[in-house]
Amino acid sequence: ATGNINVKSRDNVYVGGLVGQHLGDIINSYATGAISVVPNGAFNYGYVGGLVGASSGDITNCYATGSVCITAGGDNLYAGGLLGYNYSGSKINNSYATGDVTAIIDRYNDNAFVGGLTGKQTTDVLNCYRSSDQLVGLIENNTSASMQINPYGTEKSLAELQSVFFIIFTLEWDTEVWILTEATYPVLRN
Repeated sequence: ATGNINVKSRDNVYVGGLVGQHLGDIINSYATGAISVVPNGAFNYGYVGGLVGASSGDITNCYATGSVCITAGGDNLYAGGLLGYNYSGSKINNSYATGDVTAIIDRYNDNAFVGGLTGKQTTDVLNCYRSSDQLVGLIENNTSASMQINPYGTEKSLAELQSVFFIIFTLEWDTEVWILTEATYPVLRN
């Protein structure tokens, strides 16, 4: 998926560059567009990710490069460069995110989780990375929210993430799945 997404909602939101919410596995997929979510009133839950908003299946061989920004006026917020929220039992494998992730909290917020790879992860993140150049942040505007920036996904420098040697010999990603060119991020073959 390559288009930008702008959402204004007063209901619960599930927004991703590829899919908002899914109940199965996602394999060999990507999204490159920027995502922006703003409330039209308050919503209880906001699940926003560069690729997927909320997932109850495994995500394998995927990436997202667009920025993610959500302004929240509700109770629960999950925002990540690749995935907003991963339900229990779901894994992320051989995937990456490079876009900036920002959450702006406008009022009291019970839970706010933001991360370069995933906002909230309840199970394994295997062989995944995020760029050390990513800006990941929570901005408080007069709130007393419980907020957390999550460290999921190994943080690596631009030079490492664009190194064919690093991708093949450190991450051991499959060259039949990924196109690897020195000084560029890996992209999927199909």
